[in-house]
Amino acid sequence: MQSTKDVIMKGNDFTKTKKISDKNCQKNSTVCDFSTNSLKNTLLISEMNPEIGKYTLGNAKKNNKSTSPSIQKEIIDCFAKEVIKRICDEVKDNVFGLLVDESSDVSLKEQMAVVLRYVDKLGVVKESFIGIAHVKDTSSSSLKQAIVSMLANNQLSISQVSIKFVS
Repeated sequence: MQSTKDVIMKGNDFTKTKKISDKNCQKNSTVCDFSTNSLKNTLLISEMNPEIGKYTLGNAKKNNKSTSPSIQKEIIDCFAKEVIKRICDEVKDNVFGLLVDESSDVSLKEQMAVVLRYVDKLGVVKESFIGIAHVKDTSSSSLKQAIVSMLANNQLSISQVSIKFVS
């Protein structure tokens, strides 16, 4: 098997190995970074799980390579959901704190980022990002509604939030 630094490529037919270096990607770095990282991730997953490896990249049939940008984005979204699910499973029924920040994006749409702060089973304090939500406005009621919704979507409750006021 190839290392993750090698990506199986030959045009759209993934049958030949081609080294991907950062030098090759400097002209169009955003697209190349995304594409290269997605292909490296797919290759790594194929190496780590032979069952998946049977159906990806060079072993995939004709146009079923899972390398188009939309498919790569869908795969990354699945990973993100799984990571957030595991974070929320770690919190389970324990109390946690919330770090919430709101701002507007480049198109001036209001959005809110949410981070959970909790203590894991080993007593280590962790802070984990669980998502960004677009909100109508930044009023307290809109932010609360978005927070409650995000927590509910992740099987957490607002009643688990530990509130501490610092003066």
